[in-house]
Amino acid sequence: MAKTNAELQADFRRRSELVRLDIRIEGSAKRALARLAAHQGLPQHKVLTELILSAERDVLATLGNSEREAFAACKPITG
Repeated sequence: MAKTNAELQADFRRRSELVRLDIRIEGSAKRALARLAAHQGLPQHKVLTELILSAERDVLATLGNSEREAFAACKPITG
């Protein structure tokens, strides 16, 4: 028997690495994201993903080992 659309969507979500992020941001940031995505010819979620991962790489490059452990555990870095 063929799967329903809901079943197909559920299967896709289980296989996908994408997760839903529901946030509210400033209108100016949303428009900037739209412009960046259009300029790069990419979906907004890809641009946002790359911006976040790039920022994380920049932060990690400045941290020592103990600070990296705190960062990885989502704890404040003191000192």
